[in-house]
Amino acid sequence: MLKRIATASIVLMLIASGAAFAAGLTTGTKVTLHNTSLGKRIATSTGRTLYLLASGSCTGGCLQSWPPLTTKGKPVAGMGVKQSLLGTAKLGAKLQVTYNKHRLYRYTGDTAAGQANGEGLAHFYTVKASGRKG
Repeated sequence: MLKRIATASIVLMLIASGAAFAAGLTTGTKVTLHNTSLGKRIATSTGRTLYLLASGSCTGGCLQSWPPLTTKGKPVAGMGVKQSLLGTAKLGAKLQVTYNKHRLYRYTGDTAAGQANGEGLAHFYTVKASGRKG
């Protein structure tokens, strides 16, 4: 009887650890709140400011200066970011991260964490924790 209980316990631990491992594989890109010269704004896990496009669409050459934030799983909210506002939208074969239904982009003109050099350029704006443009 003890042998069966021990075996069952080991099997349950293996199942639980496998589920945790599988969950880790599907975890997506982390979005955080970071200090910028404009105040706290949505950023990547490394502190790179994220932007939304207020009008039009970013395709072709636009994507060279404004690379989309993509994910392989469900995006994860860091401190100060609302998980309920995070989502994804299809971008070809990839998933682009969205916040408050706005697609998120990085700006190649930002070369360090906390910079917000793209604010107001070509209808791109930083994103507040509320999901509104900066």
